[in-house]
Amino acid sequence: MKKLAFTLTEIIITMGIVGVIAMLTIPSVIKDYKLRVYSSLLKKTYSEIQDAVKSAMADEHAESFFVTRSGLANNGTNDQGVQYFFRHYFKYNSIGGNLGADSYKTKDGINAKKLFGSCIALKSGAVVCMSNAASTDESDGSSFAIDINGKEPPNIIGVDAYVLSLTENGTLKDWNENSSKCQQKSRCTGCADGENFNHVADYAQGCFQKVVENDWKITED
Repeated sequence: MKKLAFTLTEIIITMGIVGVIAMLTIPSVIKDYKLRVYSSLLKKTYSEIQDAVKSAMADEHAESFFVTRSGLANNGTNDQGVQYFFRHYFKYNSIGGNLGADSYKTKDGINAKKLFGSCIALKSGAVVCMSNAASTDESDGSSFAIDINGKEPPNIIGVDAYVLSLTENGTLKDWNENSSKCQQKSRCTGCADGENFNHVADYAQGCFQKVVENDWKITED
């Protein structure tokens, strides 16, 4: 008569094989899932900022964001500049102060300082920091430093932290559209202490562009 049941030894061996396969594949699956979530959050945050910019321009029938009340340099009140823009065009939980992480790292573990500018914590959980220069020149107009999931980890440049800028017509783009610059040390124009400052923007330039070129997919490299 043929044996139909498995022996205890056979079951243990089978479970061991399954366990080894799980140990090898589950971490990769989890990491891939997290990167997909971050990609979705980045696209959502980008859209929120872009929609707000376009709304500010439409409300004032302006062809340039830099001549709107939102795009003007701060004057110490909420009547114009960043504070006006935040309060009128975003849904937020809190505003003001350092709402992002205390520090950031590159994917290689190099330390960088916190986000720059005036900050707002959006209902979505993202933190958007913005600064307006007293100029209508695209090269030093409105700049953004964003953390797509706020203070939450991983706080890594090119994963959940990016820098963006605005063109005169209100198009949101990377500070540097050369994606090969992502994670590379770039001297931050106007940043104190030059090469020693380790501004988030020193390493984040090109990282947003890299994601866009990769069909809005964040990778671990």
